[in-house]
Amino acid sequence: MSEEVTLAPIPFSTSTPPVPGTFKVEFEDFRVTELHDREAEGEGDHVWLDIEKTDLSTVEAAKRIGRALELDRRSISWAGMKDRRGITQQRLCLQNTKLEALDGLKVEGLRVLDAKAHPRKLRVGQLAGNAFEILIRCDAAAAEAPVREALDSLLKNGVPNFFDKQRFGRDNRNWSRARAWLVDGGRPPRSKVDKRMLGSVLQSAVFNEVLRMRVEAESVGTVLSGEVLKREDSGGVFTSEDLVDEQARVDRLELHPAGPMPGPKCMKASEEALALETRAMERLGVCVEHFDHGKLMPGTRRPMRFCIQDAALEATEDGLRLSMRLPSGCYATQVLRELFKEGLEEFRPPRPPREA
Repeated sequence: MSEEVTLAPIPFSTSTPPVPGTFKVEFEDFRVTELHDREAEGEGDHVWLDIEKTDLSTVEAAKRIGRALELDRRSISWAGMKDRRGITQQRLCLQNTKLEALDGLKVEGLRVLDAKAHPRKLRVGQLAGNAFEILIRCDAAAAEAPVREALDSLLKNGVPNFFDKQRFGRDNRNWSRARAWLVDGGRPPRSKVDKRMLGSVLQSAVFNEVLRMRVEAESVGTVLSGEVLKREDSGGVFTSEDLVDEQARVDRLELHPAGPMPGPKCMKASEEALALETRAMERLGVCVEHFDHGKLMPGTRRPMRFCIQDAALEATEDGLRLSMRLPSGCYATQVLRELFKEGLEEFRPPRPPREA
């Protein structure tokens, strides 16, 4: 068994002081609306179902719909997971289901916004992004100036695109499980879902470590020799060839350095960028062979920063209200932690007492 490797804390890219604040105190404090660039065609064997849910995880919402319609939960898919504590709108897909089956559908904790037939299944990542409206309960008079300063910095330089700590499990248990299987050669999980999850955890740890090193070196917005770059508009990736021209485009947020999600299809960096990525993998005690699992971890490149769109910060009697749009796969919590630093707290409702 290899030596236990801990995941390093995620650094901040902004230099403003910590600001005390709490979010998700009430369900209405955290609103998310899934954004789509395509609509259902109105014909087909599947139903694209737009819902609004309150205090429900995506999985639990799917389970409740499945029970109400007598559908196997595995026949319900979604484009992205949404937070439980909040009011969130998202799209689900009911496979091999007719619209008529939804007549009179009533499910506790959610309401149907729209339902249309479509010929193809909705798949993970098939969304344009998410719109957020978040109330952070705080002393708005004291908090507004430093939070606005940090927000201006993020709008100018982009937000470090770290994976949220939830990806790695409580006390990083998923990270330990991933290493035990993929690095130490232990027994693999039984389910394909767990295998994909743990493979993603190992990839995400490498990406976060590379990004951590870049943030600490203040080089997230710097084009290194041999860098793999990702276009903001199309998402296309290519290897750096003209550092001067590409640096100007990175400064304009048209291009982003792209970190590795290792696997056979992950475009290889070279020179300075490759040397940094190699050091990151060595610190984590992993190598490219640990990611050679074909369809389980095909590999890709993920932008090391993302842009906030339509940002607005408003002082209210209860605190600061932040509105913004983020690309698919990017975490609002990464924006909030940069704005409030160690002062940010997520409200945790008390657990009900156990029955005697």
